[in-house]
Amino acid sequence: MHQLSLIAILTVAASAFAYDFPNYVTPCSRHDPHLNDCIKKNFEQARPHLEEGIPKLFVPSMNKFEITKVEMVSDLLNVLGTNVALYGLHNVALKDVQVDLIEKTFKFDFILINFEARGDVDLEGKLLNSIITTNGRTYGNGTDFHVSLKFDAEEYEKKNKVYLKTKNVQVTTKNNGRFFFDFGNLKENNEGASRALNGFINENQDSFVDTLSPILENVFEGIIAEIFVRMFSKIPYDELFPNN
Repeated sequence: MHQLSLIAILTVAASAFAYDFPNYVTPCSRHDPHLNDCIKKNFEQARPHLEEGIPKLFVPSMNKFEITKVEMVSDLLNVLGTNVALYGLHNVALKDVQVDLIEKTFKFDFILINFEARGDVDLEGKLLNSIITTNGRTYGNGTDFHVSLKFDAEEYEKKNKVYLKTKNVQVTTKNNGRFFFDFGNLKENNEGASRALNGFINENQDSFVDTLSPILENVFEGIIAEIFVRMFSKIPYDELFPNN
């Protein structure tokens, strides 16, 4: 009787200190032979909740994500964006997962199905030898945009528990769909010239998006990678990936 009582007490105590995951997420065993499938299943179950955000997993609302400032300086294009808002990042699919918990390597391939961006943009540079300058309100829409996140992790101890720390983060992007851009004040309030230059940019969107890839990769690293940084620093490794 005493032994059963002790077991019950220990069970309650252990559950009291366990991390409070959302009820639609089930942590994957680190020994699961189908670990990647388990992670994908959890993502699919969490996906309907991305629009409002998932605080327990440190995921902010993906319906509207605000960025105070983003900047890129290159040989072809200089860009400064302020008061930028991204809309519709919850319209995302997880195409592939490759997680190796022995080597502590992580790779996630996402597809942004449809998203929008609005902000104040100062832009100066060249596109196919045409000079582009703007300093106005800008709108952009993208579909079927691929974002690949890769990083390594290492274990560390905090308050007698083991956590994971991300390192060697890499983000790459690829445009497999269509973009539409509408830049304000491309030709110093010359509406006709601005319309023509916007048309030229959209006709050559693949080259333009390729030129913008460093700033896009920086933005998505700041959004997606930071979720893992926060999650790993707050949830012990044994609870994220139980050793059972």
